[in-house]
Amino acid sequence: MKSIISHPILLLLLGFTLWFTSCQKEDLSESLEVAHLEEDLLQAMVKIDTVVPILKPDLVVSIRTNVTATTSQCGPNLPDVSCAGQHAFNATAIVTNIGPAALPAGNVKVKWTVDNSTSFIQTTNHNGIPVGRSIRVVRPFYLGACVIPISGYTIVTIDAEVDPGNEIDEKKENNNTADPYVACNGI
Repeated sequence: MKSIISHPILLLLLGFTLWFTSCQKEDLSESLEVAHLEEDLLQAMVKIDTVVPILKPDLVVSIRTNVTATTSQCGPNLPDVSCAGQHAFNATAIVTNIGPAALPAGNVKVKWTVDNSTSFIQTTNHNGIPVGRSIRVVRPFYLGACVIPISGYTIVTIDAEVDPGNEIDEKKENNNTADPYVACNGI
């Protein structure tokens, strides 16, 4: 409990009450009323000190694609986004509100990053995201002209981050990045 001094108005009321009642004491019943008044003021201060938690939404994101082809050219069975596989594909950021409060209707931004260098910010309007529900943000990817014959393979990573500018007040601001999507591309 905070001290009385941290509540100047209540301190002033308590002081005035004590002064006034000390000047007006005439019988025992008035003394008992003062004691009850002091107790009521102290209980009011305890209620002021009680903190009511503010519930906020909490957004997390994961990535899915429509790539079905796989290759072992870059490692064990990675999605094949080379010209031999699916060079053009859709990536979907699944934005989920894990709560404890709903996200009101508005915009959600997803930042897509390819190979830790090229970034795109995609804004999606939504009607609100209740706790436990998700929205999908789809982005088409095309990894450039095909090189034939393929001279080698390289790992491609795609990252997604929801609310990259922390514009949405969330319970946690440090859990907005998906595990990277890792695929294999021919060069």
